[in-house]
Amino acid sequence: MFIWEGRGLHLGFFCGLLCGCTAYLLRNPREDAKKFFWKSFFLLCRIFYIGNVTNKKRIMALFSEEQNEMIKFLNGGIAPQGGWKYDAEKDLIDVWGDFYCADQGLKDFKGVKFGNIDGHFNCSNNELTSLEGAPRYVEKSFDCSNNKLTSLEGGPDEVWWGDYKCSKNQLVSLKGLPTKESSYAYKIDCSDNKLKDLTSIGGTIKIKDFFCRRNEIISLEGALGILGHSYHGIREHNISYYGNRGVSGKVLDLIHFTMSEKEVPYLIALGMLKDQIKAGDLKKLISQSADHDVNEVIKGASMMSKFGSF
Repeated sequence: MFIWEGRGLHLGFFCGLLCGCTAYLLRNPREDAKKFFWKSFFLLCRIFYIGNVTNKKRIMALFSEEQNEMIKFLNGGIAPQGGWKYDAEKDLIDVWGDFYCADQGLKDFKGVKFGNIDGHFNCSNNELTSLEGAPRYVEKSFDCSNNKLTSLEGGPDEVWWGDYKCSKNQLVSLKGLPTKESSYAYKIDCSDNKLKDLTSIGGTIKIKDFFCRRNEIISLEGALGILGHSYHGIREHNISYYGNRGVSGKVLDLIHFTMSEKEVPYLIALGMLKDQIKAGDLKKLISQSADHDVNEVIKGASMMSKFGSF
């Protein structure tokens, strides 16, 4: 594997020499010293430019073709003020700043395995079928929308402060979505996929916005894992199943909102809202439940809600 520190090595050397020339000028304020300073300055500029380009070519020649592709990919994706570093102990690439590799027709991450990204990570609008090699930790937003993903496995273990966008893929489950409590300050957008339920969420996610528009949801079992984000004791939660194919998006919005606000399971929420749901939608929602006593649960929950038990 290769070790590459990113940008800044040549610049540090250049600045050191420049400081030395400046010190010489201050100690020798004669006319010939000034001429020496300016000649040295312009010479250093030429050396820095030519040396920087030549050095990169020499360094690139040390690596295999595959490694060169990895280096080009990394250098092309980092932000102007960013950089990257190889963590030999973990065999991962850490990035400071944002990393952008969208709109490149990528089918994978060129063999790169990312570790920590202390900015945004955007790999949208590609042809990715897997998130293998994706960052383990993203400080801000993670965007893998508009690819060909069927699963989120291999994606970040944690997205600390931003959005998680996985819309316009071919997802059939949300397995692989991070569930650490510190994740997701803002929004999850899993719209325009092939999701039928949310049972694959293996923990609790506290977020402000959950957009699951234009999917095929016919059950909200598992949705209790997606709760509103509390801010100074006030829970903020915008939920949208707009354009859902199968059951009305408005019905799903109402059920999920009730589950989140009351912190009750799916069937209990269904029972509480039974009289507000059309018979056709209610039948579809009940038919997908694995609970054999579903009708009794809904009936009991409906009665309890009328007596103010919730």
